[in-house]
Amino acid sequence: MQKKVFKVSQEDAGMRLDKYLADKLSDLISRSGIRKLIDNGLILIDGLQVKPRHILKADEEVRVSIEPKDNRVLLPEDIKLDIVYEDDYLAVIDKPAGLTVHPPSNGIGHTMVNALLFHIDKLSDIAGPLKPGIVHRLDKDTSGLMVIAKDNKTHQKLTLQFKERIVLREYIAVVLGIVEFDEGVINVPIGRSASLRLKRVVDLNSGKDAITNYNVLKRYKNKTLIRLSLKTGRTHQIRVHLKHINHPIMGDSYYGVKADVSRQMLHAVKLGFNHPVSGEFEVFESKVPDDMRTYIESL
Repeated sequence: MQKKVFKVSQEDAGMRLDKYLADKLSDLISRSGIRKLIDNGLILIDGLQVKPRHILKADEEVRVSIEPKDNRVLLPEDIKLDIVYEDDYLAVIDKPAGLTVHPPSNGIGHTMVNALLFHIDKLSDIAGPLKPGIVHRLDKDTSGLMVIAKDNKTHQKLTLQFKERIVLREYIAVVLGIVEFDEGVINVPIGRSASLRLKRVVDLNSGKDAITNYNVLKRYKNKTLIRLSLKTGRTHQIRVHLKHINHPIMGDSYYGVKADVSRQMLHAVKLGFNHPVSGEFEVFESKVPDDMRTYIESL
């Protein structure tokens, strides 16, 4: 990883951090790339994580860690995909549990992206070479609906809908314990863990706003089946929020309870958005997968 350290001069004091670094690193990375580094905790001011709009002060130390360019090449793989809808602009995929959406840092094969390259002729490339078509993601062990973009214009319009929080996203989950209230809202900010870069935690000081609505579908002896809808879409949001209210997802070994099930009991059951071309609000629904249905019936 390439490291850069700058000392803010009197002349540069008062500049926004992202603008300052866009000038300093113009030959290495774009301004949007700089914002991603800031969001990922790879740009620090005097050792602390700040926002892109941070106003610099004289003598502050700006430390930048730039990840090396990824030259991996993705290949199509004949992995079965459940394509529930497809047209010239997008596709809706019902992702199975256990399938990673895009390549992690240590691999390039057997992901949903490899499957998309095999089954779909064209995909947007605005998210980068390792994420063709990927507008949003689900965790590896979460099953359910995702929308895929076939061109950059469609990708941008879908991304804007996620940003403006008009996309309908509903999930069902089995959680530990008896959820007391029939419905509720979990509204606590989420940030990156200080000790584990990939983990997210409730962060009341510098986390990003995160809102999850829930309602109880059925209570069992020591577990609850709930439906959730997302107002925001932070990484691991549902998993972190449910852990926060002491009802972690069954099978979620990272945030929840591994216990008596092979994977986390979380399924994206409904997805709705304005079609980028027709403008019609399209809603897609997914049946509960066999493994999850069998587990629920066993309760």
